[in-house]
Amino acid sequence: STYIKEVMRGSFQENRSEGLDPRWVTGAREQITLTSSGSSLNFKQLVETSVRDGHISGGVERIMPYLNDPAKPLSADLKSYESELILLAREGMEHLQPLQNALGEYTGSQKQIVDDVKGWVKALSVSSGSTRKYTLLDGDDPCDFLLMGTEVAGSCQRVDGDPNLNKGLVGTMLDGHNHLLLLKDVSGKIVGRALLRLVKEGEKPALLLERIYPQTLGSAEKEQLMNFAKKRSEAFGWPLYGVEFEGTETNVTLTSEGGRGTYQYVDSASRGNQPNGKFTIPKPKLIS
Repeated sequence: STYIKEVMRGSFQENRSEGLDPRWVTGAREQITLTSSGSSLNFKQLVETSVRDGHISGGVERIMPYLNDPAKPLSADLKSYESELILLAREGMEHLQPLQNALGEYTGSQKQIVDDVKGWVKALSVSSGSTRKYTLLDGDDPCDFLLMGTEVAGSCQRVDGDPNLNKGLVGTMLDGHNHLLLLKDVSGKIVGRALLRLVKEGEKPALLLERIYPQTLGSAEKEQLMNFAKKRSEAFGWPLYGVEFEGTETNVTLTSEGGRGTYQYVDSASRGNQPNGKFTIPKPKLIS
């Protein structure tokens, strides 16, 4: 593969960053102390995202109509796990354990929903109020890219995930226009992360902030990542845009000219895996 050949020749980082602004290539690091806010789970949002992202087979056709219409009676032909997903979105946490039990009968080809639910259960065990030291990092370490969907819950970019979804993982790593904004604990494990993409607004550079993972991350931790993204935007003098965040409505179109990988998975795009990492984002929100 391209990665292995360039690593063996000692040219990977040089080729990855060829032609890019040296400030972008350098990255940044901060040490912080943070009091955790714990996780407050919005099950309706979590279920909708999992279904919309294709994490469960047949979900868009069979489950989404019930999420779009909360008054729609449940059909008798729904599988038990489908019913429990809908009820979790509608009624809340009392359906989480029944859903986990019902998924034992799930045989669909898209398995990411099982890991999603495990992540939701795990998030409920995180206590708030604990104060810990973390590192905020803007970087492009290949190991971080390969672990960005494995060390956090709810990402289809797991190294052992569905190949139809995670086939863009290496392509994302190979493309020097991609950085990771990371919140790491003292052991170096990723606690939270978001992809930061260097894109174009016309002929000018701009930044696209992708979804923060895990989606169950506490509000204090998310705020740190968001503020770090704004600091990086300010340091570069480039505008920061996003799709799934609060911001100012725009008529801007962002474009990515692509990278060296065959695919890249882009949460902000209308379909996940983008061939060669080429995509456009119409009317993103201006964050800063």
